[in-house]
Order: sequence, then C-alpha cells, then structure tokens
Amino acid sequence: MKRQLVRLAMAGAAMVLLSGNTGRPVPMQGSQPADNPNAAKDFTLKDLTGHDVTLSSFRGKKVVIMDFWATWCGPCRMAMPSLARYWEKHKEQVEVLMINQGEAPERVKAFVDSTKLPMRVLLDRDGSVSRAYRVYGIPTTFIVDKEGVLRARHTGFDPNMEAKLEEEIAPLLK
Repeated sequence: MKRQLVRLAMAGAAMVLLSGNTGRPVPMQGSQPADNPNAAKDFTLKDLTGHDVTLSSFRGKKVVIMDFWATWCGPCRMAMPSLARYWEKHKEQVEVLMINQGEAPERVKAFVDSTKLPMRVLLDRDGSVSRAYRVYGIPTTFIVDKEGVLRARHTGFDPNMEAKLEEEIAPLLK
C-alpha cells in the first residue's frame, strides 16, 4: 500500500512538472525534417464527423493553432475559453485544431456538445501525432505559420494565453 502511494505521489509530481508553463514560447527542435528543422510534421486525423483533416491543407492559407487536450484535464478545460475567443476574432486567418488525446469519439463528442466548443476537434486515438510532436503534458499548444513552420510551443494552462496568442500571431498574419 505504501509503495502504491509513493508511486502515485511521484506520478502526480511528474504531471505537475510536465504541464508547467514556462511563460514563453519554446522553439521546436529535433523532430522535424532535416531540410527545415522547424517545419511542422504533417499528419492526417479524423474529426468528430469522420472526415480527414490534414495539417498541410492549411499551408499558404491560415496560421494554425494546434491544442493537445483531453476531456478529463482541468487545465485543458480552463484554456478552452481563451482559445475560443481568439479563434472567434481571427477565424478568417487562423485555424484552431483541438487535438484530443486518445479518448473514445463518443466521450469527446459528448464533451464538445455539452461545452459548445466551437473549434474543429480532431481525434489522436493512437497518440501518434502527440508522440511526433513530443507532447508530454497537456494542454500543449503549438503555433504553425502559413508556410508550415512551427513558431511557438506552450505547455500548461496560462491565464494570459489569449494575449500571448495576439502578440505572437499578429506578425504572422501580415
């Protein structure tokens, strides 16, 4: 019993450390193609209606915000209103892809319906996209410019996220 409590405490501490926000964007390194070390890895995931959505389909058209999340994640839920407000103001130029972490589509759909989440929700059922982007704590949010280059990464809930998005994305919209 004592070992289980110690393991549980260590797992909890690790989650807190992994989901902490540094307060600044972190440039991407290491997992991108060699010709452009900051290129976003392309992927195709199903949305809640069963349609395929491919990241590269937005290239040349919109800045993309990718937010990795789960229904059970409190900080993820706290971040959603900021993302929704930002998207509502900029949806002509910015796409927000809410990438759910391995949950059943029925559970995700019920959550989206109950919260009236307005952004596009994608299902990373097997975690392959999360692994490709080295997502170890949620929420994790990435900004990808119109040319498909990763510009920032934020991990954890930040009450100032909307203002940070305004500041970081404004130069990318010109």
